[in-house]
Amino acid sequence: MGLGGILYESLSNSIPVIGVCKTKYNGETAKIVPVYRGDSQNPLYVSAIGINTGKAVQLIKDMAGPYRIPTLIKLADTICRSSL
Repeated sequence: MGLGGILYESLSNSIPVIGVCKTKYNGETAKIVPVYRGDSQNPLYVSAIGINTGKAVQLIKDMAGPYRIPTLIKLADTICRSSL
């Protein structure tokens, strides 16, 4: 189980968690789906717990932003990195 699974369990399995990665994870990949956004030739890799993976993929595809990485995810990443 990865970080998302640990978060899901710490939330008493009550709030779905969607994981989005820029690079492919080298472990268990059966539940990880490549997602292409915009004109990008490089996928994002999406996983989910507490929600159907297909639904999670659609949510990521539908997020705002013209580029590979949705705007809100890019903003969250920027904020987290500036806090280090």
